[in-house]
Amino acid sequence: MILALDLSKSSTGFAYGRPDETPRSGSIQFGTPQHTDADVGAKAMRWLGQDVPVLVGGVPDIVAIEAAWEGNGGHSAQTSALLLGLQFTMAAAALLFTKRQPELIKVGDARRTFTGRAGYAKGEAKPAVQRRCLELGWLDLETLQPDRADALCVWAHIAARSNLTLAFHQPKRAKP
Repeated sequence: MILALDLSKSSTGFAYGRPDETPRSGSIQFGTPQHTDADVGAKAMRWLGQDVPVLVGGVPDIVAIEAAWEGNGGHSAQTSALLLGLQFTMAAAALLFTKRQPELIKVGDARRTFTGRAGYAKGEAKPAVQRRCLELGWLDLETLQPDRADALCVWAHIAARSNLTLAFHQPKRAKP
């Protein structure tokens, strides 16, 4: 069982499933602007340790986390610190609860696996990932959400590495 996470305070996307299954996904909010970073970290750890095993039917074999970017990604110092802290907190909690080292996945590597391209012009990457989720039927217009799609992208990267016959970035063939 793979659990993939796209971390954020306001909307953490998650995707889970076995490489030979269609993944399931969702999102969770760990905090609002009124919550402290410690509140956010505590809720995130509680969710990973208590809710995830119920949600996925046990302890995940692999926890993959979209790695924080190099630089600040245009975010404030406070937001960058929160995201890096949340990444550290969830990686430590994943190790504690699963007894396995979590994997930090570079977003470009995940996108290359999922869409066939690692780099995009500003503003094009998230829509490309979302389109691919729609094409695969993993999300629909009602469930389409950027953080959820990003978690599915990370999940697909790990699933493809586990099962080399998966080729998510290949376009669907037209039916005769």
